[in-house]
Amino acid sequence: MRNSDRNTRPGRHAAPSSDRPTRKGAQQAPDPYVEYGYDEAGGQYAEPVYDEAPRRRTAPARNEAPRQPVRRKRKKKKKLNTTALLLVLVVLFGVIFGYSAYRLYSIMSEYSESRERYNSVADSAMSTVAPVSAVPTTAPFAVNPGEEITASPVTEKSPIDVNFTTLLEQSPDIIGWIYCADTVINYPMVRGNDNDYYLHRFIDGSYNGGGTLFMDCKCSRDFSSANSIVYGHNMNDGSMFASLKKYRNDPEYYSKHPTFYINTPTQNYRVDVFAGFVCDADSDTYTISFASDTGFESWLSRMVAQSDFKTEVSVGAGDHIITLSTCSYEWYDARYVVLGKLVPIG
Repeated sequence: MRNSDRNTRPGRHAAPSSDRPTRKGAQQAPDPYVEYGYDEAGGQYAEPVYDEAPRRRTAPARNEAPRQPVRRKRKKKKKLNTTALLLVLVVLFGVIFGYSAYRLYSIMSEYSESRERYNSVADSAMSTVAPVSAVPTTAPFAVNPGEEITASPVTEKSPIDVNFTTLLEQSPDIIGWIYCADTVINYPMVRGNDNDYYLHRFIDGSYNGGGTLFMDCKCSRDFSSANSIVYGHNMNDGSMFASLKKYRNDPEYYSKHPTFYINTPTQNYRVDVFAGFVCDADSDTYTISFASDTGFESWLSRMVAQSDFKTEVSVGAGDHIITLSTCSYEWYDARYVVLGKLVPIG
């Protein structure tokens, strides 16, 4: 092949033209990117078909940035992900709601069961009676002219009567019964070997969410300690010792409930309330015995000074005190206590 022919030879993809030489005897292949026709003189001509022919891929110009592929949004997959997330959230909320409802039902059932059990004990072992107040009769009175007779004082009686034989058959830890008129406080009291056993147990030792009112295990069972401490839960349904907080929240509560009554197998008491306040669980309020009368009187003065209410009750070194304690929530490990003087009655 001549050099002139080599230089003018069409490229691989160039469309054949009638003015370009071809090999002898070879037929010119039609180009799919052109349309052939004949003019009036019978000569063949070619016209490119731009609308119908597919575009060829050409390399970008030297200074032209390469084309970026167009990313189509995956709408369907995103929709599926959103639906799955919503389904997971619905299931999660359903589980949380179901568990919360179950816990609420369990708690309410425990409250109801506890009330029924204590009501049953009260019906079988305790009854209220007409209270008899002490009548001061120190002045003599005349029966016949010239004769004087000194009347004997009437001994105050407890407004409740408790069958301790029945109670002690259910638990040997029974030490007494506490009662406050027109309140829910109407319960047996126990003393165990520690201060944990009766936190969530009934008087017979079986499980009870509200527990039992129990005396500090370091106190004397017969309330002969200088300060006898009795613990009880602050229940959300108002049972056990929850009503003690009313001495703090209601200014009129003390005037309506100035006294409690405690019956024991050997002695009954009237409890004259003289102080109530919030304190720490490890404060000196929980002191049981004192080295001297002076120390005891100093302790009593501090208790009175902290009280949320004022009373006319006088307390001194010769008195025996009872402290009723329940949980409070003003700060961590807070307690609300109500202190009273034990006055022996019939």
